[in-house]
Amino acid sequence: MTCLAHRVVEFLPPRWRNSIKKESRDWVVRCACGYETSIWEMGGVRFKACGNPLRGARCGKCGNVFVGQIFRRSVETQPAGQTSDAGDDSHSGAPDESRTELKMPLAPPRPMVHADTTIGQALADSCLLWIDGVGCYRLIGSDRVSIGSHTQDDDGADIRLLAPLSRRHAYITRGAEAYWLQADAGGAAPTAGEGRLLRSGDPFEIGGGVRLRLRTPSSLSNTAVVDFVSSHRPVQRIDGAILLEQVCILGPSADAHIHCPHWSSAVMLFRRGDELWFKGTGLKRNGEPVEGEAALTHGAVLTGDELRLRVELSCD
Repeated sequence: MTCLAHRVVEFLPPRWRNSIKKESRDWVVRCACGYETSIWEMGGVRFKACGNPLRGARCGKCGNVFVGQIFRRSVETQPAGQTSDAGDDSHSGAPDESRTELKMPLAPPRPMVHADTTIGQALADSCLLWIDGVGCYRLIGSDRVSIGSHTQDDDGADIRLLAPLSRRHAYITRGAEAYWLQADAGGAAPTAGEGRLLRSGDPFEIGGGVRLRLRTPSSLSNTAVVDFVSSHRPVQRIDGAILLEQVCILGPSADAHIHCPHWSSAVMLFRRGDELWFKGTGLKRNGEPVEGEAALTHGAVLTGDELRLRVELSCD
């Protein structure tokens, strides 16, 4: 990873930011000369990860370029059978090199929110992001998202498609830093960790010829993007659905959840309680300059030199 990761980390709340920096400095690679270089010093981040993959690095002492195995310094110095994080079993068992280097902590399970939610609670259900020159995206804050056909009432699926599907045909659930596809169980609530594991970037079919794709473009968050691969489209015209864990990145980089190619810098949307907040540089909310971070309310318009974003909360 590059120093872009460091810039994005600075947008996070202080508690997360300090934890990420501390742990990234604890993961190191060791040169043949004995000098240890941390992931943070190399411009990267590594948080809540396990395994000991190989990593290329330049030694900060002798200057040699080498490939070394990443290990956690504090874990190596603990007595056998102990780890530096009490109660954390993320570094036990067989190494798993397929995991990304940085994962934000998963949010606690959130209940499905009913149609009578207030504006302050709307993020637990969903909201719309209208972005000039980019498109419209639906932001869904639940850990369990239903997909189905169009219905005339308010008791339909979270994502309603113009397709030959049942009312709630399938579910995507989030858990254990992964996403799972599950068929409708006749009213029984699906459980995370059961069903088909969805791999980032791989298309999948849910029935009726409907093909979707789930992506987790940023290792800074387990937030996912659902793309519509087949010709079936949502009843409400949107370009994609964002399954928000904690953080959603909008910007010009390839690892942004919503790619905004004409922007010069990133904007971060994040969840604070049941509210949607934002952070960026040179931004105005409803025409008023904002320093640092602030909440987004229903109908709020966020503007910058190259961007304009409108938020609709409590949407259906």
